[in-house]
Amino acid sequence: MSFVTDSILKTALGKIKAWGEGKFVAKETGKGLSTNDYTNADKTKLNGVATGAQANKIESVKVNG
Repeated sequence: MSFVTDSILKTALGKIKAWGEGKFVAKETGKGLSTNDYTNADKTKLNGVATGAQANKIESVKVNG
């Protein structure tokens, strides 16, 4: 039978913390998942795009020339 000591837990926690560094985004006070961080220029540009617009819309297809 083995026991988990404080020392083992502290070592494991340190390794988990080191592993997670830089892998996640830190929480910012006052911000939520739906915070709008667009600049006014970005928001204006996106508002000008029509619903369902495609960047590479195929207008026609030619077969054998």
